[in-house]
Formats: sequence, C-alpha cells, structure tokens
Amino acid sequence: MAKKTKMELAKVRIEIRRLISLGLTKPEILKHMEMADSTFRWHLTNIYAEDKKQLQQESSQYLESEILWARERLQRTIHTCEEIANDKTGTNDAKDRLEAERLKVETTIDLIRLLRDGPHLLHNEEEGSNNQAQRTNVPDNTRANKSKSIQK
Repeated sequence: MAKKTKMELAKVRIEIRRLISLGLTKPEILKHMEMADSTFRWHLTNIYAEDKKQLQQESSQYLESEILWARERLQRTIHTCEEIANDKTGTNDAKDRLEAERLKVETTIDLIRLLRDGPHLLHNEEEGSNNQAQRTNVPDNTRANKSKSIQK
C-alpha cells in the first residue's frame, strides 16, 4: 500500500473531525472509515496536535493585542492626567490637579507592570498551553439511537 500524501491525510482528519462533530462514536467512525483502531488513534493524536497549535496561536495573538491596547489606554490616561495636572488656565481647581497627579502616578505604575509582566504573561501562556493540552474524548460506547445517517 502506497503512503498517503499530506493532502490525503488532511482529508482523512477533516472527515474524522466531521464525524466526531456529528456525535458518532469511535466504533461507528472506525466502521464508516474502514480504518484500524491504531490508525484512528494516530489520526486523533495529529488532530489534537493541530488543535493545540491553532489554539496557541490564537490565544497568543489575542493576548499580544490586549497587552498593546492596554498600553495605549494607559499612555492616553497618563497624557490626560498630565494635561489636567499642568493646567495653568484655571479650568481645573487644585483638588482636580492633585487627583490627576495621583492618578498619573498609579497609571504609570500600572504601565510599568504591564511592560514588565506582559512578555512574561505571553511566555507563560505559551508554556501553559504546551503543558495543559486538553483532549476531547471520543466515546467508545455505541449510541442507543442508530437511526442517524452519516451524510457527507
């Protein structure tokens, strides 16, 4: 038997994903796909690895964006506080200027924490998803209702 190409293997995994999403059990999938149990497990291992990689990328990209947006919001807050604190027009009273200075200091500390911890959060996110891969179990038992048809 000739080796399957990457494209053929990908098609098999897509079909397995489809059948799992339809709620078929492992024995039903094996029968439908005319596949050995060990081959099915091999494909599932690859599916889990693909899912893990995709989720890592999505999670990392989302977290990176959130960190950058938070940095921009903090920088805008600092800028606004500086404008209020340095107001010489008399629009803001002394109490408002002091409050703006206090908020500017707090926001600066938050920004420093974000810049210090942000890369660490990204690194931990990547490691965490490497160490905590969650798998979706395919039930081995057969369903009571066998009337569902397998549609392509």
